[in-house]
Amino acid sequence: MSMTPLVVHAGTLIDGTGGPVARDVLIRIEGDRITQVGARRDLESSLPTSATVLDWSDSTVIPGLVDAHVHFTCPPADNCYVPVSAQGDHDQRLNYASQSALAALHAGVTTQRDCGCPDLLSLELRDLIASGAIRGPRIVACGTAVTTTAGHGHWIGTTADSDVEVRKAVRKLCQAGADFIKVMASGGDMTPRSNRRAPQYSDLEFRAAVEDAHRLQMPVVAHCNPTSAMRQAAQFGVDTIAHCNWLGSEDGTIAYDSEVAEMILRQGLFLDLNIAGTLNPYVTGDGFAMPVDFPFAHRWDLHADLRSRGANIILTSDEFGVQTSWFPALVGRVIAETGLPAIEAIHRSTLLPAASLRLADTIGSVQVNKKADLVALPGDLSEDSTALSHVSCVVMNGEQVQRGTSE
Repeated sequence: MSMTPLVVHAGTLIDGTGGPVARDVLIRIEGDRITQVGARRDLESSLPTSATVLDWSDSTVIPGLVDAHVHFTCPPADNCYVPVSAQGDHDQRLNYASQSALAALHAGVTTQRDCGCPDLLSLELRDLIASGAIRGPRIVACGTAVTTTAGHGHWIGTTADSDVEVRKAVRKLCQAGADFIKVMASGGDMTPRSNRRAPQYSDLEFRAAVEDAHRLQMPVVAHCNPTSAMRQAAQFGVDTIAHCNWLGSEDGTIAYDSEVAEMILRQGLFLDLNIAGTLNPYVTGDGFAMPVDFPFAHRWDLHADLRSRGANIILTSDEFGVQTSWFPALVGRVIAETGLPAIEAIHRSTLLPAASLRLADTIGSVQVNKKADLVALPGDLSEDSTALSHVSCVVMNGEQVQRGTSE
């Protein structure tokens, strides 16, 4: 890594903290870290003549995006899932995963949290990227998810059907090098008959997973579709609740629970809202639309109160394979369809998810001493949300990401 200072001239800076937009800014980078951020008029005279300058004066600069829910080793499927047996051998699956990760990096995603894959493949890819053997976003990975026999995501999971088996699964994943534990707390619509409207684990079993994970200093992400599973997750203190659909036990029902919402707020839990599912209309398990008199068009509306009260709601993709590169465009969709200010949308897709990964001291914002992860977007993002679909340049760890066939 070159130690020649790199200076980025940003026409507009949205720094990820939720603070106001800054104009005509210089960002000085030495090695892999940001060493100065400030107005050009204040910093320009002090810059060394040897510095390499990136002229992004016609662009909006944001931190590298942090997608805290992906499954990059799994190919997308129109119906249900692609069985592991149809995904090729180990090397083919690893090659596909590396291509998916690189596509996401080129799109402006510099950190990903993989929430489950077959055969612990994400741990191998994480280590290959960290070693510099291949290029991609930094990866935080659970390896496989913990689920039940016939449970949601069993094809990307370690099955455990009692409190003893759950503890053993958590310990084995820790031993294998997993960064966190993903628990399938309920069924899901990609797994036929797993019942997304009911918890998969008893309180005893679920508590065992969280207790042992936390004993081993590992955060817990819980897949929760129904309110009953969300209550369980909040009660036993998981770190992130994914999906947050607030489904009732009967098809076609939503059971928003203010008591569960208060527990979430009180504990400062992170709520992982995958964007497509959050913005698409509520549907029943059979694909029929909710009743016309249902008061919320989609989950974004349902979470308005929590959001206004400071809930740690993060935006994620929950996309598979190469579709994980869609994340920036999905964030743009949130801005366009909900009216969420660009500043807040970037905060909820950079620094806040970095905090959910326990990496907020290192990544997620354009601040001194942080990793130099920067993305250039054409024009002014505050006026044109489609800029997120047209990334012009990416810097990760202080180095420009080059797009080319040689990677």
